[in-house]
Amino acid sequence: MKKRFSIVLCILVSLLILAFPVSAYALTYGVGGRDQSAEDYQQSYGTYGDIEVYNAYLPTSSSAHVGSMYVWDFSRQYTTQAEVGWVQSPMSGYSGSPQAFVAVDDYGYYGKALGNNLALGGHNFKVVNILGTNQFQFFADGNLLSTYTFTHVPFSYGTSTIGNERNTTQDDNYGHFWDLQVFKSNNTWSPWYSMTAYFNNDPNYYLDIISGSEAYVNHN
Repeated sequence: MKKRFSIVLCILVSLLILAFPVSAYALTYGVGGRDQSAEDYQQSYGTYGDIEVYNAYLPTSSSAHVGSMYVWDFSRQYTTQAEVGWVQSPMSGYSGSPQAFVAVDDYGYYGKALGNNLALGGHNFKVVNILGTNQFQFFADGNLLSTYTFTHVPFSYGTSTIGNERNTTQDDNYGHFWDLQVFKSNNTWSPWYSMTAYFNNDPNYYLDIISGSEAYVNHN
């Protein structure tokens, strides 16, 4: 599986991929939050935390659900980000069950790789920069999934971000994120300073912030 991740992610493609086009929010509807300190100063070199994985209700052939965390540089003309999380979809190419995934957007050049199916319940995810480089590592439950070096633009830090997405209004978009941490340039992890909602085009769900490092995506 590690070999599969490396092969797919080392050859970025500029073609749009149906389930994950070039966007911080690839599916039709999204709800997101980010660390307030990283939002203000773009000082995150990594994002870490737990995400609840569940069997999402996905009734149509075009249904999909994503729950993920990433480091995102929102200051550039084109999206640049490193992302890890879970996805579930009945669409071609997916298992139909919750799966780990890794995605990168290298200044408009996009690539993704799907991992093994995940058991239901809480799972730990981490995306982190190797300090002093343009290289990021991606983990699920402590296991290294992939390493990717950004080549189109220098990228080592940005904003710590979480997000939930769904493709149709019939799909589930519930989510739970907790123990969220940010990796700093001094080689230490610390809890998110405070969380702010920054994106929501989902008519039925909203970000329910519990604390600086925990939030739900709940139905209105």
